[in-house]
Amino acid sequence: MTLGQEWSKQETIVAFNLYCKIHFGQYDKNNEKVIALAEIIGRTSSAVALKLCNFTRLYPYTKNAA
Repeated sequence: MTLGQEWSKQETIVAFNLYCKIHFGQYDKNNEKVIALAEIIGRTSSAVALKLCNFTRLYPYTKNAA
């Protein structure tokens, strides 16, 4: 498996901003907001969706939902 480019601080911040604005279960590569962010930051929508899911792992209240 090839690892991609590391996420910059700015990319992480804008991804977290989106994470705070959409509901759990909407972190999908086909979500129009995920696609739009991916285009803006030059990443795939799959990469953005995975990043959003990774943020979920930081919060104990979502452990049972994931």
